[in-house]
Amino acid sequence: MNSCLPTPDQLQSLLTQAKLQGHLGQLPAHIPLLSVAQPHWCALSLHQVTGQGISAGDDQQIFPLMSIVKPFVVLFCLQQWGGDWLQQRVGMEPSDYSFAAIAQLKIDHGWPRNPMINSGALTLAGHLGEWWGTSVSDRFCHWLNQLTGAQIYLDTKMLASVTSLPNQQNRELVNLLWEWGRVRNKELTLNSYNQLCCLSGTVIDLVRLGLPLADANGIIPSDQRHVINTILATCGLYQYSKQFAHEVGIPAKSGIGGGILAVVPGWGAMATYSPPLDANGTSVAGLFLIQQIENLLNWRGLFSNS
Repeated sequence: MNSCLPTPDQLQSLLTQAKLQGHLGQLPAHIPLLSVAQPHWCALSLHQVTGQGISAGDDQQIFPLMSIVKPFVVLFCLQQWGGDWLQQRVGMEPSDYSFAAIAQLKIDHGWPRNPMINSGALTLAGHLGEWWGTSVSDRFCHWLNQLTGAQIYLDTKMLASVTSLPNQQNRELVNLLWEWGRVRNKELTLNSYNQLCCLSGTVIDLVRLGLPLADANGIIPSDQRHVINTILATCGLYQYSKQFAHEVGIPAKSGIGGGILAVVPGWGAMATYSPPLDANGTSVAGLFLIQQIENLLNWRGLFSNS
């Protein structure tokens, strides 16, 4: 494993190439504020558990975490209620369908396949909503920022944009979850989920979120790190997860806000941001950057050996 960081010149070259890759993607159309993001925005940040770090590109650009928040919701539930509680509410198996698919939940008779797809994330968000009420985003932000040193916050404009158009898939998922007794309050579940998805920050904040998941000597117990990193490796990129695991081999999580977080156990973390997405809802330029940095720093095999 290469313990060094890329040089600024190397990062600038990769960013130039990544922006060209970004033209192959599309901005999401179902959230107005995301649909008007600038396609040329592109940033990355790398930080090692030893303390060294480097960032480049539009690293001060703020974007919503969206689904990248999901593994940290799982982590909170593990720390608050434990693994048995979690296993009684969501599975840990990859989904055969897209992240918002209703078909998967119906096939599984109301059992959320994993907490990275919307049915599982909605289930956990519903429990956080019942516990914290309308202050779910403030309470969760405080916990996560205290844990990681990040400075994420609820972007109220993004939340207004998310809720300005009906998300029929999520609403139907919540209806099914309610019918199967997985959530108790449908509106509270949706509101809590939307708030959590609109927590926002920069790539520098995002890489700080990932560092504790990479640090074997850090503040997160090893069994909890193992659960989160395993679910990221198997389910973090939805249908692309299996191929990504073969090609790159490290845990990662994408969000339709354009961010990707990659965790390199024992080394550190990498965060990217670029708004154009592929058909799976993952940043095209972000995937390119992670693959190129992995080749440059030889991260392959770290997760399997951790």
